Amino acid sequence: MQRTRRHFPAWAILSLLLVPAATGTPGRLRPDAVQPGPSIPAAESAPGGGLRLTAPFDRPDLDRAYWDMPIRPSGPASPGIAVELDCPDPAALRAVTLHLHSRGHWLSAQQTVPAPGRQTLVFNAVDFIPESGSPDWRLADRARLSVWKGEPRPVSLILHAIRPHSPAFRILQGSERSAPGETALAAQCAARARRLLEKAGIPAAVTGDDLDPLDPRSCQWVILPYNPSLTSRQLDILKRFVRRKGRVGVFYHSG
Repeated sequence: MQRTRRHFPAWAILSLLLVPAATGTPGRLRPDAVQPGPSIPAAESAPGGGLRLTAPFDRPDLDRAYWDMPIRPSGPASPGIAVELDCPDPAALRAVTLHLHSRGHWLSAQQTVPAPGRQTLVFNAVDFIPESGSPDWRLADRARLSVWKGEPRPVSLILHAIRPHSPAFRILQGSERSAPGETALAAQCAARARRLLEKAGIPAAVTGDDLDPLDPRSCQWVILPYNPSLTSRQLDILKRFVRRKGRVGVFYHSG
């Protein structure tokens, strides 16, 4: 079987950390490490921690505000990225986009802010789309957080963290490898599995099916919602995972 190469691996090794404060305080975010877009207010330290990012969406000529910040690749394998933020006025935001810069190219994924207050937006690896070239997000050296105008008024949000998202449940979204000719159906099944798990209060990440070796210490369950044609390599990885006390939930398979 000929294998199709993806633009980037679904199980990316990337620990997204904002540059630490000059004082060395763990987890503190530095305003001077964040570069605002043209005519956008600079980031400010927020009371209680985090960075205050203000988008002047009362300006009729402004549809997007963004801020760039350095990141460094490190840490364990992670199938997604979590952005922790607090937004008191989500109606003023149409969407939030996370861009990753790697070797002169960008990848991006988009989410909406569903409600006011502190929350975590999860950007799964399979959600990122290359804007040009074939960038590898494991090598990303910069993140860009963009917010898009909703209702035309100024809005401020507090950015608390950009970090790896590594829940215990991973959902394997089929590609041409494991669902040849049925990738749209495989994506629908993966999305439905994620919704059902989250409805039950179980955090889960959707990953691609280009599996790397799985570590049960960070991933306890692998869910296969629709992967009817697993390759021998994928089966070997899953067998090793089960032998190491990992668990696999298979909802459809023709073999």
